[in-house]
Amino acid sequence: MGPKKAKAKSGGKRVRPPPRPAPVSDSSDEDCDMGTVRALIARLEALEKKKQGGAAAAEKGGPSGIPASSRSITRGAKRAKLIQSLSSRLDALESREPCPTAPAVDLTSDGDGAQATSETCSRDTHPSAPLGPGSALSPAGARGGELARPDAGVALEPWRLEAQRAVWASLAPSTRAAYSRQCRAFQDFRTQVGLGQDWPPPAEQLMQFLVHLKGKGLSPGAMAGYLAALAFHAKAQGMSDTTGDFRVRRMLEGWTREHPVPLDSRRPLLPAAIQGAVGQFSAICRSPYEASLFHAVTLVLFFGAFRAGELLPRGHRSPVLKVVQFGDVSLGPDIAQLRLRFSKTDQRGRGQWVSLHRADNALLCPVRALGSYMTRRGSAPGCLFVHEDGRPLSQYQFWTVARRALSAAGADTAQLSLHSFRIGAASAASRLGLSGETIQRIGRWRSATYKRYVR
Repeated sequence: MGPKKAKAKSGGKRVRPPPRPAPVSDSSDEDCDMGTVRALIARLEALEKKKQGGAAAAEKGGPSGIPASSRSITRGAKRAKLIQSLSSRLDALESREPCPTAPAVDLTSDGDGAQATSETCSRDTHPSAPLGPGSALSPAGARGGELARPDAGVALEPWRLEAQRAVWASLAPSTRAAYSRQCRAFQDFRTQVGLGQDWPPPAEQLMQFLVHLKGKGLSPGAMAGYLAALAFHAKAQGMSDTTGDFRVRRMLEGWTREHPVPLDSRRPLLPAAIQGAVGQFSAICRSPYEASLFHAVTLVLFFGAFRAGELLPRGHRSPVLKVVQFGDVSLGPDIAQLRLRFSKTDQRGRGQWVSLHRADNALLCPVRALGSYMTRRGSAPGCLFVHEDGRPLSQYQFWTVARRALSAAGADTAQLSLHSFRIGAASAASRLGLSGETIQRIGRWRSATYKRYVR
């Protein structure tokens, strides 16, 4: 029989077992990860406060939406998912078009969930965003009930962006703006009627869009412009062109046969009407300088068979570098030469010289009128035709004053326009018995189109 145990003392303090040692952890990796998380959270709070007007309310379970009950996930996996979620939200906030809400991270899934990037979110929430280099018509997403393209959320590589920019730069600025506007109109139409946003668009959608345009009163020529914009956008993205479908083209041909293109009703401005108008400028204009300005523009526009946009900007905010500048003029005693920078048939700006010759009639001599104006103007650089205060003369201003002068001279201005100067130049040359080749050379036409200008 073993020794008996001693009786425990009564009234003494209970003896506590010694504490267990804490488990050893890899503090270097954890400190590094948590430091990264703290930095990401600080950036997130600063960006949300800056872009949303205050710190965003934290979601339940943390800023990344981590479920509080996910205990089966290891701490390393939680840290990785937390960093991934914070990075996605930061990318969205730092992008140009931030997503309205950040996607929640589901730690119970074992794969990489699909995350909406800033590009995808911007295109889904802004279907009317301008089109151009590096942009594409957005897929339907939740709106159209179709799945987005596999590459919808993939950022384009730098070389692809530069390639697309170069393709769009091949268009004239006005054509580029028109194509973007027409593509947005087609995209808005599909959104309004609930059509899918497939790209390239099916022929049936194009046919429905053309019927819609016809209901708005557009001509077949205008509808062909919309098709040209959609065709260019598809080809620029490396996709097939569905606008050449047999049914689409036959629809336009059928409407053209039903409603033939009306003849051009604009009348030409002939030398007799122009001589009467230039005699009225001194009474209409507020100063001798302005009278000399409008006199020179009228004769240069007519005898050079210029388009108005080659000499004058459209408005105050229109670009002025493509119109004739002061340094583009070479003035002699019997001849004046103007360098035409850009034209409808010279979109790349190779340039062309236009010659104006001296006339016996002083009122209709473009060389004298141009020389008198340039003497008053001075040698300041900029547009050739400017007001006395240096502002460029716009097409609207010139035609307003010219029409008043024509009315004062007794001319009927009902069917006249700025293009009547060019029509008048071709008509006057034909009445003088000049050959078709000579008329083509005067108006810089490259085909028999000049025949449409002869009245």
